[in-house]
Amino acid sequence: MEYSTSKFKFSVPDSFNAFTENNRLVFQSESGIELILSVKTISRNGESGNTDEIKAKLIEMSLSAITNAASDPQLKISTPLRREVIKNGVQKWELSCEVINDDYIFEQAVLVSDSAVLLVTFESPKTNEAVKFYKEFILSIDTNIQEL
Repeated sequence: MEYSTSKFKFSVPDSFNAFTENNRLVFQSESGIELILSVKTISRNGESGNTDEIKAKLIEMSLSAITNAASDPQLKISTPLRREVIKNGVQKWELSCEVINDDYIFEQAVLVSDSAVLLVTFESPKTNEAVKFYKEFILSIDTNIQEL
């Protein structure tokens, strides 16, 4: 199923249960996958200097949130924070963890377009299918061109 926020669009399988919780989109599968998305839009109503400052602050806060979450003593960082540019110039920061003494993965990503910041949290039993799903999901995220 295709979903869209004001600034990003992405696909999630129809079989996932979808709901909103605390202004976040939450998707859950019967196999134990949980995907949580939170988007913050950067308003163009102010001067460009203000929007640049707001964007920088949103990025800083989002990166702080994912690094703080990864510092949980029950987690082990499997891939440290890394940055790359994906399609349509979207910047992506990503951090991968595993739950210690358990077969769960905990992935987090921050995606930044010119006018929004998307925080993605992914928790799942550690299976090849789940890892593949997460990678494909991240690649499916695009800017909502019609809205920009």
